[in-house]
Amino acid sequence: MVNLTEKGLDHVAEKVLGYLDAKSLCSAERVCKEWKRVISDGMLWKKLIEYMVRTDELWRGLAERKGW
Repeated sequence: MVNLTEKGLDHVAEKVLGYLDAKSLCSAERVCKEWKRVISDGMLWKKLIEYMVRTDELWRGLAERKGW
């Protein structure tokens, strides 16, 4: 298994994984510890939720109701 940090590739993996939807991101977390770490360190779930709030009316309404 390639250690992404040792190879200096965290930013590449984060960029690629950042294009995934929620279902795919969830699956990617289960591939290996390295991918789970990249997803966590890159705060990709937070970025996905922020994107959904900006682009989806339902998510925006939920965020407003919850005071996010």
